[in-house]
Amino acid sequence: MTSTDTVVRGPVKKDRPAPVTRTVTRRSTAGADLGSVDLEPSIFGLEPNRAVLHQVITAQLAAIRAGTQSTKYAAAGPSPSPRRAPAGPARVRVARPP
Repeated sequence: MTSTDTVVRGPVKKDRPAPVTRTVTRRSTAGADLGSVDLEPSIFGLEPNRAVLHQVITAQLAAIRAGTQSTKYAAAGPSPSPRRAPAGPARVRVARPP
């Protein structure tokens, strides 16, 4: 191979183990055995991709925290307005029916 040749590499295929057949014991609400159930290997027999799982969980937790960057009034409540004294005379502040 010379220095002008380029190597084109396609996608890397990961070798994954074959799905495992799993069996679960069914139980009643009282705890008595009702028999066993074979779970679908294409759904319950796969090993999860831990890196992708970590990325998804991290993204979801970040989305929950979105918009809460300001922590100045975080302990007191959602907005600073209830902690300030209202302006004006006292009778204006009292909500009375007309």
